[in-house]
Amino acid sequence: MGNEDMAQRILRGFVDDMPRQLALLAQAVDNRDAAAHSIKGAAANVGGTEIQEIAGKLERTGTAGDLAAAAAALPELAASFDRARPAMEKFCTGDT
Repeated sequence: MGNEDMAQRILRGFVDDMPRQLALLAQAVDNRDAAAHSIKGAAANVGGTEIQEIAGKLERTGTAGDLAAAAAALPELAASFDRARPAMEKFCTGDT
């Protein structure tokens, strides 16, 4: 829009902030991988096969850097847990 100084400041802000943003994104992916790995193991320990499989998929997509697929797997993981939770809670209260 003809204001070169403003354009330079905006561009400089982007260039200066991008390394921090990339580091935050990498940390989020790493944290998601670690959480997915942890959930996968815990689900395996309690017989939550479907939860384990979805957490494994989430772990793989996160490791591959496929954030869209990882984000898509999160609701699937939550829904799987929601389906299994009543039976797990029933077992925990001794109502088998």
